Amino acid sequence: MGDDIWAWDPVYKEVTHLLDGYPFINNLTVYKDVLFFTATSNQYLYKIDLRTKEVELVIEKPIEQVSRQGAYLYVRLEDPERGPGEWLVVYTVEDMAEVKAVQDIENVNFYGPSNVYTNNNEPLNVKHSAPNFTDIVDLAVFSPTQFISIKYVHLARIFQSQDYIWYKRFLVAFQTQATTEYYFYDEQTEELTFIIGGTTFKSINSDNRHLYFVEEFSVRVYDFEDKRMIETITFNMSVYNLHIINHYMYFLSGNDNLYRYHKSYDAPVLAI
Repeated sequence: MGDDIWAWDPVYKEVTHLLDGYPFINNLTVYKDVLFFTATSNQYLYKIDLRTKEVELVIEKPIEQVSRQGAYLYVRLEDPERGPGEWLVVYTVEDMAEVKAVQDIENVNFYGPSNVYTNNNEPLNVKHSAPNFTDIVDLAVFSPTQFISIKYVHLARIFQSQDYIWYKRFLVAFQTQATTEYYFYDEQTEELTFIIGGTTFKSINSDNRHLYFVEEFSVRVYDFEDKRMIETITFNMSVYNLHIINHYMYFLSGNDNLYRYHKSYDAPVLAI
């Protein structure tokens, strides 16, 4: 979190200063020419018009998390006016009209016309719904004899079969009696494949074939098509906030410096 927002063009390597004077900036989310963000010690929700740089206060309540998918903005917050506990509120992003408010929703993966998530009331179910959390169905239900609960879900790929049915493949981290275990699930075959156990990772990301498991100074790469761990890439720096874009790794290290890495490089290069 910082007091400024900068935009970086990776093609021309140009940096543009967008905003300053707002402490504790967090939760940046873009929609067309508008950038949403939380700021100040209260973490209120703001938006900035990227063309005019005009800033507007959107929600004057402490916000925990902001996400966007398609025409919807998802805001996670505690709101005593709604009731006790944490709420996930869905808005139409164009006019910030409230669509629905839900509770006990975790591990939300937003994609296209649907959401994949878990529900605290059903600790071993992975759910599928429309973007506004209607039309809810069980995507997968796992065995209570083997697992205690789902800790994390990461949607890795959506693909269309030869009979034109869309299927999902995702990573699931389970809590067992002894440890955390990571599996890969294929909705089409209903196959659950063990990946690794006995450890935890700082974060997990993916491209259309691989899962990337982030440790303190390294990234383990798992090929979910061949179902095998193919390599561990070790760096001479810490790694966090990893993103995979066009076969490049982008991650933060040190004093929040942004680095870029490709397998053809000898070492990560400083991007910003």
